[in-house]
Amino acid sequence: MRNVNLGKWLRTYLFLGVLWCLMTNLIAAMSGAVSPVAAASGAAAGSAKVVAVTVAIARQIVIWPFEVYERVIRPLFV
Repeated sequence: MRNVNLGKWLRTYLFLGVLWCLMTNLIAAMSGAVSPVAAASGAAAGSAKVVAVTVAIARQIVIWPFEVYERVIRPLFV
């Protein structure tokens, strides 16, 4: 069996997730749409905002393949 370097795969996955998160939020900011980070930072206390924004960013980074499917691939086939 080949030597599988899971650390390399994990770094690549997380790098692509960070890139997707950055791109999604920048496009939302430039187009005037509400980004998930801006929606999470609504009217709440300071510590609750920090937690909500952190959860929103982490969710975007971890589940980026599903978001790519929903926003890019699925509309192509519908």
